[in-house]
Order: sequence, then structure tokens, then C-alpha cells
Amino acid sequence: MSKAIQVYDNGKLVDIPEDEVENVRCIRETYGLTYHAWKEACSKNISNPNFISGLLKFLDKFIEHDLQRDEKTWEEVQKIWKNVQPKINKALHEAHDESNEERAQRKFQKPFGQLSDAEKKILFDGEPSAAIIRATLTYHFILRAFDTWTPNWQRVDDIAIQIENAEKAQAEKRAPVVNS
Repeated sequence: MSKAIQVYDNGKLVDIPEDEVENVRCIRETYGLTYHAWKEACSKNISNPNFISGLLKFLDKFIEHDLQRDEKTWEEVQKIWKNVQPKINKALHEAHDESNEERAQRKFQKPFGQLSDAEKKILFDGEPSAAIIRATLTYHFILRAFDTWTPNWQRVDDIAIQIENAEKAQAEKRAPVVNS
């Protein structure tokens, strides 16, 4: 692409380096390939939760393989995980507990721990399921993972739009003119 791409970043119009544009092109291509894999999974009656689990398992093994490239790196990973994993589990449990507490207060005006089994059943009927809570927490973890993995993550969507617009303009220039 001969014309430089510019987007606003922190309120300033900035020129995007060609290597960053290429990174966003690759992200778009990977997104498209994943979309096609999802469509294929749908055609084989693979549920969305199973597709997401499979995709997450792939990412787990993909990243793990890279982290196990040598013993020293893997030992460092295990040290970090030993410190971080309990905090993640605690945050997940706290989010779930706070959700239960909030719903109990809203519906019965008393703490969740003081609800009878019958009240708990009423509380969970018609309320967001554990699946929604899991999906929401997973979504936020994925967003933070994207931010961590992607340089200048905050402008990826804007760059992708500029690339798409440039590709459309280029395609329109190449399209033959048909006279009727």
C-alpha cells in the first residue's frame, strides 16, 4: 500500500509504520481464518461452548509450547504461575460470590449466606446463569490477553478499518466499468 495509514491515538493523528500495518493485516487474516473454522464447526453441529473450549485449548498448548522452549524459561514460568494463579482463582471466586451477594440483596434484602435453600432456588431461577458469569469473566481475561500480546492494541481496530477502506478503494479502481 503506497499511501500511509493515519489514525488518532490519544487524541493525536499519527502515521502508522508499515510493520504495524502488516501486523494488523496478519491479525485480520487470522481472524478471518478463525471465523471460517467457526463456520465449519457450526456446519458440523459443534456448539459454541465446545468451539470456544477447543480454541482456548489450542491457545493453551500453543503458548505452553513456546514457554517450554528451554528449561530456564519453563522454570521462570512456573515461579510466576505459582504466584499469580492463586490470585486469579481468588478473583474468580470473589466475582462469583459478589454476584450472588448482589442478587440476594436485590431480591431478598438480605445477605446470600442467610438465604434458605428455597430462596436460593428462586434467586437462581431467571437470573444470569453460571455460564454467563463464566463467559463474562473469560471475555475480560481475553481482552486483557489481547492487550498484553498486541503492541498498540488500542488502535488495531482503527488501523483495520483504514486497511479495509484502502482495499475497497483499490478494488473499485480495478473493477471494470460496465456501460448499460
